[in-house]
Amino acid sequence: MANPKRFPIVKSKTFVTDVVTAVFPYLHEESKFGGYEVNADMLAEPELHARLGEQARVVWNQAAEEFGFDASQSPANALFREGETKDGETFTRARFKMKSTRKVKGNEVPVSPTIVDAQNNPCTEAIYGGSKVQIAYFVQYAQVNGNHYLSLKLTAVRVIELCSASGERSAGDIFGAGVDGFQSSGAAPVPAAPAAEEADTSVGYDW
Repeated sequence: MANPKRFPIVKSKTFVTDVVTAVFPYLHEESKFGGYEVNADMLAEPELHARLGEQARVVWNQAAEEFGFDASQSPANALFREGETKDGETFTRARFKMKSTRKVKGNEVPVSPTIVDAQNNPCTEAIYGGSKVQIAYFVQYAQVNGNHYLSLKLTAVRVIELCSASGERSAGDIFGAGVDGFQSSGAAPVPAAPAAEEADTSVGYDW
């Protein structure tokens, strides 16, 4: 019997994406909205876009059957974020999110996504936009105050190709082998300011 004190929730199994380009990743630190997240460009990943929609539909139908609501209605939130960049280009993104705490035996316990390198070793380097990653996630349905929500829940990220703060690949990948000339002293650079997010015109919630 379901616990009446808990929100009605349905979760899918864990899925893993193919290699995608990370957009606005906040994986070692929380975003300004709270929690951890990484986005993926659906216009560049049409197959993933379709697959996420199919996975969400399965969870939605399961929830409708279990909790007795009309499956033909739409969720109260948008599964995909849509908007325009500062250059006026439209975008559609999937946002995979993880809250920074979870409740264990009545206590709030800090949590964070598992981040590994291509060999599955722990990765502590900052992950910048443009990095090539695989994302482990599940689809979650939640009912809150009579409203129905679907979301993509982040669990782990594997970094296949790490970009610099400028979003570029490594210098070796770009220029090839080094040549004779100037050599850096190795002094720490001034940290780059985080990129500002574009306007988000969709309605979205984190449930």
